[in-house]
Amino acid sequence: MNSSISTDVLGVVVLCFTIIMAKRHALDSNNNYRRYIVIAVLTIMILLCEIATLYFKIYNNVDMIIPNKICNILGFSLSPVIPLYLFRINYKKGLGRIFNKILIVPLLVNTVLCFISYKFNLVFYVDSLNVYTRGPLFLLPLIVSGIYFIMLIFAIFKNRGEYEIEDRKAFSWIVLVPIVAVILQIMFEELVIIWVSVAMSLMLYYVFLRETQFTYDLQTGVKNRKAFDKEMERLALSNKEIGICVFDINNLKKTNDLYGHKAGDVFIAEGAKVIKNSFQNLGKVFRIGGDEFCVICEDVDKIEVETAMAKLDRTIMKINKKRTNKLVLAHGFAIYNRKNNNNIYSVFTEADRLMYENKAKLKTFFGNYSYLN
Repeated sequence: MNSSISTDVLGVVVLCFTIIMAKRHALDSNNNYRRYIVIAVLTIMILLCEIATLYFKIYNNVDMIIPNKICNILGFSLSPVIPLYLFRINYKKGLGRIFNKILIVPLLVNTVLCFISYKFNLVFYVDSLNVYTRGPLFLLPLIVSGIYFIMLIFAIFKNRGEYEIEDRKAFSWIVLVPIVAVILQIMFEELVIIWVSVAMSLMLYYVFLRETQFTYDLQTGVKNRKAFDKEMERLALSNKEIGICVFDINNLKKTNDLYGHKAGDVFIAEGAKVIKNSFQNLGKVFRIGGDEFCVICEDVDKIEVETAMAKLDRTIMKINKKRTNKLVLAHGFAIYNRKNNNNIYSVFTEADRLMYENKAKLKTFFGNYSYLN
């Protein structure tokens, strides 16, 4: 049992170290490092509760019955929170109001039953000698956590715009570690490995975030030029229809001249956000130059791309009503099909040409070209 406490303490130390590192290095501009810290802190809380309950099991001090029960309530109640939180930040389609309510029901039921176990011994039982035993509903927190972990794996594979195939596989293996630990702890009562396995998974998750950082542009939170070149090479052999959309953020020089380069950086980030939101769940966004972006939409048709472009234009019109320094995005797109096109790079060139045509029209509409440049 002492070895279990030592292992949990090691898990706490490792997570504290990764939290310090996460605070020192912003993993990306999408606040993933802050989300990681939240998850790591919750896991540390659960590990500390587990360490306390293991201590109470070794030293049966009857004066510590209430703290023992409180630690068990907190540990069992918080267990499903972490996989649910991870699911919500990785499921990018957006959760409807009804689905949101349904999703949280198992967590609420688990929390209520854990709290009333203080008196009714449902999930756990601590007797008058401060001896812990499993209650008839002991499996409930584990089952709820397992369901959320499985949903998390589903969300990872559905989230094709955020991770590459290799990244999704690696992330899934990281998530599988605590799932296996849950199964083993159900089968063997003396094993206490779930939360140290979660700590290990979070350490790997931190390494995973650091690794994926090198494919992202830190200023905008979208993928960088290196990732774009790699994606183009991969899709050059694809038999699917691929939409290639090219964007140029205008007014950048004007913004830099009037408000400074820091304001210009904010301007670029705002443009990237509009593009990303408009093409959410449809394509991957890349920053390919200072104020140039490209969205690659895999296995789509022309209508889907046009719909996303129309959404982008509506969004820009809406936000510009409240702005003195207008956000203007010139854009063009072309569809690549291996049967009809020589190569994917010529299609990119065509999309780029159409973008400059659109830029010329915007010049006419807004009048002064310096306003657009």
